[in-house]
Amino acid sequence: MRKYDIPESVIFFDKTIDLSSKLIQILKNYQYQDPLFICGANSYRELGEEIFKQCKSILIDSELIIAPEINKESIRNDLAQEYLKSQSPIIGIGGGKILDFAKYLSFRTGRTFISIPSNAAHDGIFSPISVIAGFSLGSKMPEHLMISLNTLEKAPLISIQAGIGDLIANFTAINDCYISQAFKDENAEIGVREQCQEAINLAYQGSIELIDLIYASRSNDGSVAESMKPNLELLYSTKFLRQFIRSLVLSGMAMYYANNSSPCSGSEHMISHAIDAIYGHGVKAAHGIQVAIASYFVYPQQLEVLKKINQSPERIINFEELFNLLKLPKSFQEIDISNDELNYVLALAPKTRANKFSILNLKDNRLKISN
Repeated sequence: MRKYDIPESVIFFDKTIDLSSKLIQILKNYQYQDPLFICGANSYRELGEEIFKQCKSILIDSELIIAPEINKESIRNDLAQEYLKSQSPIIGIGGGKILDFAKYLSFRTGRTFISIPSNAAHDGIFSPISVIAGFSLGSKMPEHLMISLNTLEKAPLISIQAGIGDLIANFTAINDCYISQAFKDENAEIGVREQCQEAINLAYQGSIELIDLIYASRSNDGSVAESMKPNLELLYSTKFLRQFIRSLVLSGMAMYYANNSSPCSGSEHMISHAIDAIYGHGVKAAHGIQVAIASYFVYPQQLEVLKKINQSPERIINFEELFNLLKLPKSFQEIDISNDELNYVLALAPKTRANKFSILNLKDNRLKISN
């Protein structure tokens, strides 16, 4: 399989002040005098304030928006029209909601987008899709992705676990791509299938590189019990964080190449969307945690279907071992969803993304609730 690398526009910095200096240089090189910064209240305190002040001292026309509550009204209001005439870039600083909002606004106004994540809880930091108020909206890739490693080192453990969960979901999303090709896309053009396979390869490479790094961190003292112990310190190492971002970027590139989210979003994401629709976004768990649990749930059942269609996965992943190493929840009960409630979730899940085909659409393969 061909190996892919991340773009040169993805830049790592050990310190935030170095990031600010490089950002000013980029803005000057393109003669941008009045960039628009969009932050959340928390991300402004954690990261945005330092960056904005540095830029404002040089580029005095810089503007700042502390983003309002992001909902349906946010994407329909006059904010886009207000900044439509400007050609200066939009700089999003924050977590997933803020970056999705900023890159969608950039898309609507045709402006350059620079992404500066304050955490990496999902693969939206470098993807052409924004999820706002439950809607997946076409968006744009950032022209620059700038990573402050010392900021990521302070991120809550749950945000890193959630980001890893979104990458674990690539394995089940890829399985759903193969299931879709076998049961729905028999007449797809060869060129379309080749493009889909390239996107699948990108998504797979990003996830397996990270998983292999996690596996490599296991204790090698010969004890099975020791080798299964979580090693959460690894998640804050520079080596891990660099690979973590690299993997998220490759996922974003996969979605761009496929021109949709399928290589990174399958039945596990639909289950998560259904949970959010029923209980509210983030009420039960973070998005990445929900898709991780859903992946754990659907993965063995997908393998049974793949065997029937003579499709071999690139590698069979030991989810039990992986989830133990990461201290991730494995069952819906752990996020307070009973088996009866799960039946309702599974019934709603395929309706959340009606244009997608997955294992959820196989009428003769009702998912078995055993967790």
